[in-house]
Amino acid sequence: MSTVAAMDAGKKKSNLSLAIDCNVNKPDPIAKIDCCVDIEGKMSSLEDRKKMMKAVEVDIKKMAEEAKQLRWEDAKMMLENLWKYNMLEVDESAGAVITSTQHHH
Repeated sequence: MSTVAAMDAGKKKSNLSLAIDCNVNKPDPIAKIDCCVDIEGKMSSLEDRKKMMKAVEVDIKKMAEEAKQLRWEDAKMMLENLWKYNMLEVDESAGAVITSTQHHH
């Protein structure tokens, strides 16, 4: 088998696996672009993909930060509610209201 034939076979093989990947990742537009490209194209698109992943990563980090903020707000609200609940608990009549509402379930 000549090296050229081997290269060609290798090229076909990588294209085939890319096509399979593409079908697996149908909703992923990046995978679609990567379908059946030659080796050079694959390398450049891989660079693009890396760049895009970096950009997406930034978004994910931003979202994570926002989620943390939200969770902190939720935690504060829970603490405030607990505090109010405990304050009410001191008052007998409020305690009675709480127990009576629980019985209606």
